[in-house]
Amino acid sequence: MTRALPMLVACILGGSVVACAATPPSGPDYLIEDGPDAPSSGSGEDDRVLRGTESDVPAEAAPEGTPVNTATEEAVAPKPNDVSAKVAGAELTVSAPKISEYPGKPGLYQLTFDVSGSGIPANSHFLVLAERTGTGCAVGETFVDYVAEGDANYMPKLPSDTLCGINIFEVPTEVGARFRGYFYGKLYSVNTTITRTKYVQIKFDVLRET
Repeated sequence: MTRALPMLVACILGGSVVACAATPPSGPDYLIEDGPDAPSSGSGEDDRVLRGTESDVPAEAAPEGTPVNTATEEAVAPKPNDVSAKVAGAELTVSAPKISEYPGKPGLYQLTFDVSGSGIPANSHFLVLAERTGTGCAVGETFVDYVAEGDANYMPKLPSDTLCGINIFEVPTEVGARFRGYFYGKLYSVNTTITRTKYVQIKFDVLRET
């Protein structure tokens, strides 16, 4: 049990009890401990231990964008990027995920990453745009584009579609934030004589570093 140190204690002098002021040690706040866990002198008397609380030592500031363990104030390694992609059910190899603000439109963030695999043209990549969390596609706000180099661009069928298949959980509004979400749905070729479709599944959880 811990109790605050009283400012007056009883002093027994020559059989009489008088009041005398107690001056606690200088420094941090001091507490009196008693109870079964307090150290005992072995005399059987009500032993009490005077102790000081440790002062907080400011932790060295972590670099901007570095996650911090708030329990220990120690910098921890950021969670690794996690991006996956499938086109027509085939798992693709993902590389070079990168986040940036869309040119000329502050507050709109873009994620690009390259994909490769069997039947995938070289230099193919995905572009995901988002300025808010939630579902639904809208040109200039939340969108996905699959660029199959030498083939076509594949986009949602409608410029705005609340059921296009995209869901954004987090937008990277600052360095150290993450771009998280997924797209599961059909994309349609644009500027082609015959419209072709590709069923696409992408998931992304990427750290913004700059």
